[in-house]
Amino acid sequence: MKKLLLIVAMLCVPAMAGAQGMMHGMKDVKDERTVLNIPPKMKVMQKRMMRKHMATVATIVSLLAEGRLKEAGRVAKENLGTNPQDVKRCSRMAKMAGEPDFFRLGMAMHEKADELAMHADREHRKMTLKTLAELINTCNACHERYRH
Repeated sequence: MKKLLLIVAMLCVPAMAGAQGMMHGMKDVKDERTVLNIPPKMKVMQKRMMRKHMATVATIVSLLAEGRLKEAGRVAKENLGTNPQDVKRCSRMAKMAGEPDFFRLGMAMHEKADELAMHADREHRKMTLKTLAELINTCNACHERYRH
């Protein structure tokens, strides 16, 4: 469990430190990310969904810390995994935004969740953790490229 908490800290602390460092002296910094052309109501919905995804990742981390791999896999599959509704929703958002890579990155996150679920169900702890890091990096890649 200590190793898992150390891994999570290694993933989160640099990101938080980077955000803090970026905020210092930000008034002269221009955000170069691509603005997604989505209607305001859809932006609110999208941000709500992303916060829900982050809460799910937090639940998965907690379950992994407790050694409950199969349950973590179930949560990943049920809440983040690929399903027809998410494919349709991601496709619709990408079309609105006019950014095909937005769809590709969104679907990559869902696919990583499926992969995480598979490793967790097989109780492959190291691969589950590795895939969790890849899932988080997939989220970050999208946020690095796009903004509302």
